[in-house]
Amino acid sequence: MNLTQIQKLISPARFDRYLNAVGKDTKKAVRLYKSNLQVAKAFYPVLGSFEVILRNRLDEELKRHFKDPDWAINKRHLLPTMMLKEIQAVEKRMIGMGGKVTNSKIIAGQTLGFWTTQLEKSSFKKLEGCPIQAFRFLPKNKNRTDISYRFNQIRKFRNRIYHNEPICFKEDKIDFSDAKSVHQWIYELLDWIDPDAQKFIKDMDSVLKEIERATRI
Repeated sequence: MNLTQIQKLISPARFDRYLNAVGKDTKKAVRLYKSNLQVAKAFYPVLGSFEVILRNRLDEELKRHFKDPDWAINKRHLLPTMMLKEIQAVEKRMIGMGGKVTNSKIIAGQTLGFWTTQLEKSSFKKLEGCPIQAFRFLPKNKNRTDISYRFNQIRKFRNRIYHNEPICFKEDKIDFSDAKSVHQWIYELLDWIDPDAQKFIKDMDSVLKEIERATRI
């Protein structure tokens, strides 16, 4: 395919960034574009597993904290405003679809932001510090801010992937350092939750392999 055909499919604005990064070499730009997608694809099982493990652990701690397995239904008056709004939004969708509202369905319907915000200062205080109990193996020299920072960087990176934004650049240069950092932070957080979580994910994880392949373009 020639440059005009490619730009017609992808759009000049999107493809030109790849083109400029490889010195206007169309073939290299196509390889870089596809390699970016391969790295993003490799993140899906890692991010997906991370979200599920995080959700389940925080849910367990909230159940314990409120002494109620249906805390999202019965204890919502004690929740931070953002969490309450997200719960109500999920509940509204379920009712609109004619489904039965249950605590497990409310939990399953929440975004990563719903969980990561629990380690932000105001929400953390409202929840009386409960969320940090999910990180039973947190090193002594780490605290809530260390967890929250990693959460926010992972969430932003995740959104870039899910919205098909490039993850192979830093400014206008090919650079996968952000992807490598996020990959490391995911493993750190999992290790702080449960060291066995890494073992569960390892055989599905090809992120670093795909990054290495992409940098050989």
